[in-house]
Amino acid sequence: MAGGIHPHNKTEVARRLAISIRRQVFNRTSLPQITAAEGARPISANMLQVWFSPSSTSLVWGPTHNCSICCTAETQIVLVCLEGVNCTDSRQPWMNSTAHVVGGDDEAPTLQASIPKAATAVRYAWSNFPECVLFDENQLPVGPFFLPVSKSGMRPAS
Repeated sequence: MAGGIHPHNKTEVARRLAISIRRQVFNRTSLPQITAAEGARPISANMLQVWFSPSSTSLVWGPTHNCSICCTAETQIVLVCLEGVNCTDSRQPWMNSTAHVVGGDDEAPTLQASIPKAATAVRYAWSNFPECVLFDENQLPVGPFFLPVSKSGMRPAS
């Protein structure tokens, strides 16, 4: 049902939840840890970076179950709230920003998103039916996130 809050692929949502519960409640450390966005920072005047925990060895964009579009470079987006815009006001919407995975293998992968000017927040998979999602090395989708962009531009030490 369009506009509803229920995900089409309930099996995947249940699988992620079951893995997370078994890790936390039953101490099943052999199961994969769910990758979650940890922070965001500006890395240049027109680029911001999002990093994840635990540090994955790979992140890839892919289609969701029953998606209707092809996941190309143009469809790999996050939403950013630009400085000076009140993103709690629905008349001043979030802006689409193309996001690319950078790094991997030797370096923990991060997302880098182009922005026209300073951003105050970034969010991902913040829609009823995201078509293209970010998957970690365990083929688990990275969950939706809403993060403030660090004012210092510094990534905290691990």
